[in-house]
Amino acid sequence: MFVFWLRKSGTLPKFALLIPDLPSSYCPILDFPLFLKKPIHMTKQSFSEPSDEDEKQRTNQIPIDNNSCVDGIPLNIQSLRKTYVDREEPFLLEKDMLSCPFEQFSVWFGNAITQTDLKYEEVNGFALSTVSRNGRPSSRMLLLKGFSKAGGFVFFTHSNSKKGKELSENPYVSALFYWPKVNRQIRIEGRVEILAEEVADVYWSKRPIESRIGSKLSDQSSVIPNREHLARKQRELEELCSVNGEEAITRPNDWLSYSLRPNYFEFWQGQTNRVHDRIVYTQSRGETEWKMTRLSP
Repeated sequence: MFVFWLRKSGTLPKFALLIPDLPSSYCPILDFPLFLKKPIHMTKQSFSEPSDEDEKQRTNQIPIDNNSCVDGIPLNIQSLRKTYVDREEPFLLEKDMLSCPFEQFSVWFGNAITQTDLKYEEVNGFALSTVSRNGRPSSRMLLLKGFSKAGGFVFFTHSNSKKGKELSENPYVSALFYWPKVNRQIRIEGRVEILAEEVADVYWSKRPIESRIGSKLSDQSSVIPNREHLARKQRELEELCSVNGEEAITRPNDWLSYSLRPNYFEFWQGQTNRVHDRIVYTQSRGETEWKMTRLSP
């Protein structure tokens, strides 16, 4: 069970619970039966809150255990506070933002790359969130392999993977870039489309042979018996490569190139006092110009 805080319009903040798909009688952390039989009334078409009577019955029934353990060391999660930067924190002002969000992304991306102390980060890493036809979201980290105003944001993956199947069911996604060292994140929403296979072929030929073997041996998201199953396939492909050359490791038919075509950007600049800056760019269907607005943090 995971606890987080949210603000309900017109009221004080409330906490919410993210409960995994477990039996209703099982709660390994709090060790008591879950009483939330109807935490939120949901149908396929709508989401509605519990009645006032339900709310009264639930009040104060959950003892939020703020104490967790990491490697045997007690940790008070709610006490974790971070000063974002050791310098005067920059503000996002509309007059300083470029009119084109692709150009603004390029500026921030370039700034993140120039940080000399980001050894532990992959600057081009981003979280891609997809939603299945049943409305179930899932997220995973990917690597951005190109971006432009004309071409969108390009990445590569297996079409037979979970994300590939969900993209075929519902092409609308959200991508999140987060660079904690500079306290910035960019959220991008839009529609994903599959690019020509020639695009995948060109990039495949430029990949290190180790990466090609890794993608070739994987029937991504399928169930496998053990680690040795992968190791055996790796040895077989390495032997094939040593005998017939790197050209023998051909691109799998389901390993494709995708492009996210955005209609929404949100640029977020974090502030230690939590008075963050949020600048949004939106583009309506059929329009070429972007509208810039500021959101409350």
